[in-house]
Amino acid sequence: MKNFIKKILKKINLYWQIRKIYQFFFLKGYIYQKFQRLFANISIRIKMASIERTIIKLIFFRSQKYFKLNIDQNNKHYTQLYDQGCTTQFTLKSIENNKKTFLEYFRNKQIFNDKFPDKKFYLNEKPEDLEVGYFDNSITANCPYIFDVINDPLIIKTLSTYFGCPYKLDYITAWWSFKNKLTESKEKTQYFHRDIDNFNFIKLFLYLTDVDELSGPHQYIKFTHKKDFGFKLSTKIVDINTLQKNIDNDIHTFSGKSGSVVLENTLGLHRAKKPEVSDRLMIAMSFSLINTPYCPPKPFLKFQNLQTNLSQYNKHINQNFII
Repeated sequence: MKNFIKKILKKINLYWQIRKIYQFFFLKGYIYQKFQRLFANISIRIKMASIERTIIKLIFFRSQKYFKLNIDQNNKHYTQLYDQGCTTQFTLKSIENNKKTFLEYFRNKQIFNDKFPDKKFYLNEKPEDLEVGYFDNSITANCPYIFDVINDPLIIKTLSTYFGCPYKLDYITAWWSFKNKLTESKEKTQYFHRDIDNFNFIKLFLYLTDVDELSGPHQYIKFTHKKDFGFKLSTKIVDINTLQKNIDNDIHTFSGKSGSVVLENTLGLHRAKKPEVSDRLMIAMSFSLINTPYCPPKPFLKFQNLQTNLSQYNKHINQNFII
């Protein structure tokens, strides 16, 4: 029925107008995201991010104690995030103990081309020219032991120190990047770009396959989370040759074994290189102070039904997912 209505609206040229009206009034986080994107200057965004953190401390003062107890100014991952915009790769016990389970789980789940999200297929059914195959976000959230990673003590300490106030999981997603015979990628994410999701947000990237230079490694240009090079910020592809600085030495290439992790402020320039020899499976998690349109409309998981080693969890961090 939904697809039928969509086709009718497209035929009478009303689909995009109706979609915008729906998003404005009903999509969680839509107005906030549009508002924060109006601030297209790095220095102004840094000030707005500071104001937002102060407001969050006041609003969620009851939750503040938990996060304050986890602040550690000597945390090296926090220092790298703050100074460079990204960490070097590292591992977590919550991943090392479960990465085989993660990989087996996703190998047996259906994926889709984001241009045709209703058509899903297993890995052995995928089209030869498919560059990226996405999983439904609900599939990713139901992965066994994935919330052990979200609530890993090292992640909580790092992000509590970075934000300095209550934060939460905004969304979680996973996808395959496939090697193919295309000479030029059509995927925007395989070119340098910025994410402008929020005033305050950090993303975690987790490899579930071994990734080297020829497997489509993720790349981040250090320090660009604090530099706009005189250009207005946008999510458009950036030609790094137009930047007023040679940034080759600042490019961090995230290579590593299955289970490797980095944390990034993806307001900074980043991309995924095109896989040439082998496919890459990655999970991404976004943590923020305020919900974006990408977070679930309402929590849909029950703690007692989760496959987890956790005996308890912080409700504020997990509130968008766990009832």
